Amino acid sequence: MMDFEPKQARLVNSVLTHFGTAMTLWTLPHMTSETVEKRLQNLEEICAHQTTEIESLSDTVREQWEQIDGLTKTIMRLRDRLTEVEEAGGGPHENTRPPHY
Repeated sequence: MMDFEPKQARLVNSVLTHFGTAMTLWTLPHMTSETVEKRLQNLEEICAHQTTEIESLSDTVREQWEQIDGLTKTIMRLRDRLTEVEEAGGGPHENTRPPHY
């Protein structure tokens, strides 16, 4: 099994640190390529999972904005219709009981 040179250890440490893996430089020179390969594979799996989750959340946000836009348009149409009814009826409709009460 191959040990990493100090320059390679710094590079691997930089990559692993970037992905949130807490490692110190002094441990990397003693890591084997097999250990690093397993860690990198684990990080790739985590990254793939996070990418899938981000895409799912993005789709959910898009769908919610479409719903919000639709509801906003509905409210605007109802507001316009209410304005038309109020103008046609001579003012705001009063909440009175029908004559049969």
